[in-house]
Order: sequence, then structure tokens, then C-alpha cells
Amino acid sequence: MITKFKIYEDSDEFQPGIGEPEVGDYVACEDYAEYGYLNIEEENLIMRNFISNNVGKVVVYNSDDNYPYIVKYKIPKKLHINIRDFFNFDKRDMSRNEIKFWSKNKKDVEAYLAGKKYNL
Repeated sequence: MITKFKIYEDSDEFQPGIGEPEVGDYVACEDYAEYGYLNIEEENLIMRNFISNNVGKVVVYNSDDNYPYIVKYKIPKKLHINIRDFFNFDKRDMSRNEIKFWSKNKKDVEAYLAGKKYNL
């Protein structure tokens, strides 16, 4: 098994998770929303699991909104079939509290998700 450790020391470079997410940043989120317009509780669980275990990208920021970040995901076609009538299927409005980690580098977010998956 190959393990990668990335250490972020004090520097002038961007440090993942420091500051606030910006448009173009990759993010790892926890989805707390209840999808009231979906009929089956299982569909809520499917979407929550997908969002919690995949990298999204901030595409819009609106500071005047309660959910100021719009995060876009690449949803596989298999999931499209399982979830019906889902409005704005590939984009989710997220609050700052739902964004757990972010970086300008997608690999940093993938490493964060892998660590979360294996409790590292």
C-alpha cells in the first residue's frame, strides 16, 4: 500500500482549508439538506453519500444568500437512473458549514476524502 503525506507549513503559498472557499476551488462537503421533493428516504441517503464521498467544484458564490456556494458534481449516469425528478441534479447549494475541506488542487481534496474514508 502506498501512502502519501502532505505537510502544510507556514508559507506564503495557498494552504488548503485556510480562509474561505472561492469560485474554482475543489471541495469536500457534508450534505445536511432534506430533499423534501423526493419521495423515498433511500434517495436522500444516496445523494448524501454521493456528495459526502466525492469532490465538487465551487462554480458560483453569492454572499447575500444563506447557501452562498453552488457546488457542481460529476454525477454518473447510473445515479441519474436511481434518482428521479431531482432539480438541478449536478449542482447543490451549500452553506459554509457544509463545506468541510477545500483546495485549489483537486488531489488535496481527494487525499482528504481518502483519509476520511480510512479514518486517517
